[in-house]
Amino acid sequence: MNQCPECGARRFVSKLLVYEVTGYDEGGEQEFRRQHVRAEFEYTCSECQTTLRTLPADRRDYYDEVAVLETERRAALRDQLRQLGRRFWRRLAARTTWLALGLVTLVTGLVIWL
Repeated sequence: MNQCPECGARRFVSKLLVYEVTGYDEGGEQEFRRQHVRAEFEYTCSECQTTLRTLPADRRDYYDEVAVLETERRAALRDQLRQLGRRFWRRLAARTTWLALGLVTLVTGLVIWL
């Protein structure tokens, strides 16, 4: 299956399922409450909102989702490092230019003065 069984659409939204676990004592009072995230996705058709428990064929599964997120994280990190490097080199170049200009001015002044 590579399309929604209800409307035939081919676009799906995946949602990570989060279960809430609540514990009660003998008197019926709530003892604890915690969320439990499972490595399970629920898929919803973008058109008719039909919920599917299994991913249609040719669509990403949980491990593909994780791989995509990891790839995007690495690309963002590379981009941030690239921008940081550019800023560093621009500042260094600006300072070097002013330092070189000052040194040339100083040498020129000394040559003229002597």
